[in-house]
Amino acid sequence: MRSLKRKLKVVESRYSKNQLEYERYSIIALSSIYGVDILTDNVQTCRDRLLGVFTHVYLSNFKKDIKHDFLNSAEYILSKNILWGDALTLKTPDEDQEPIIFAEWSAVNGSLIKRRDYTLANLLQSQPIDGLNLFSDLGDKAFIPTPVKDYPLIHFLKIGQNDSNDL
Repeated sequence: MRSLKRKLKVVESRYSKNQLEYERYSIIALSSIYGVDILTDNVQTCRDRLLGVFTHVYLSNFKKDIKHDFLNSAEYILSKNILWGDALTLKTPDEDQEPIIFAEWSAVNGSLIKRRDYTLANLLQSQPIDGLNLFSDLGDKAFIPTPVKDYPLIHFLKIGQNDSNDL
């Protein structure tokens, strides 16, 4: 929660005079918060608390012009970033034992967001690239994870609207 409050304080100090800019950058700040817990009630409590902080800061700045799409996008991002799973096995602790999958959210061209999904196992294992590497200053091997799913660009206010397409 502290890291979200700290990030939102920076967004607030820079963008509170422009609601669209504030919303865009606070979504980006929120999308960088991740977590895994083995207990489902802890996962839901964490999501609820983070959304509560996020909503409180938003309402304190823009009480007169609340965009529900913005809050829906925030809730959806938290549903994809705060996950139920076993961090030791890197899978869900049910009979299906699905891999834990995190979403990466990247800002593209102003208000558009790109989502890519990665398995936690893939993110944690080192898969260096052989040969010279453009991503390494020292010529060391760099790790570039491979997404398990790539999504089309979407406006940040529409992220929470399209759950049927598994955004």
